[in-house]
Amino acid sequence: YHGGREMYRYPSPELQRNCRRIVDKGADAVICQHSHSIGCAEYYKDSYILYGQGNFIFDANDNEYWNNGLIVVIDLDNDLNSKIKLIPIVKHSNTICLPDEETRTKILYGFQQRSEILNDPEKIISEYQKYTTSIQDEIFTSLIGKMRKRFYFKALNKIFRHKLWKLFFDKSSLLYLQNCINCEAHREIITECIKNQLDIINEI
Repeated sequence: YHGGREMYRYPSPELQRNCRRIVDKGADAVICQHSHSIGCAEYYKDSYILYGQGNFIFDANDNEYWNNGLIVVIDLDNDLNSKIKLIPIVKHSNTICLPDEETRTKILYGFQQRSEILNDPEKIISEYQKYTTSIQDEIFTSLIGKMRKRFYFKALNKIFRHKLWKLFFDKSSLLYLQNCINCEAHREIITECIKNQLDIINEI
């Protein structure tokens, strides 16, 4: 399943619901890939869900999120509880290798600690709210468009403690934006408008 926020190690509430729906439809295992980080896992209705496999090899960034991954081994001859095996890997330059025992233990311990909260819906929600709060300035600033890249905007944004976007979004504009995203018809129109504009730009 191609889903999950980059460098966020837990599933969003919606991602967890989607993966559990896939299990409800008959899947024995669901493996999520998109977060570029090793996440966590749960057994749901005797099926296995892995939220974030990490990277195999990816050179875009150089940090603990992007440099680690899990090889997932599934033994089809055994029952589910014994057929899933996770093998940590690490990236050094452009090479993939097995980690030393200390690194391996650290990776799997963090993975197990995160996995323990997945049966607590309130904890999943609180972790996601904490994360979205931490990146909201980045998200709203990106919605302003190319102005955010201008020197004067960066200078003013620094003065406003990186919350200059609040001058652009009041309650009514936020409600409008929320409606555009939540409503399928509005979201489809916005997506098509963006596509049309990108087509024009690509033709120039």
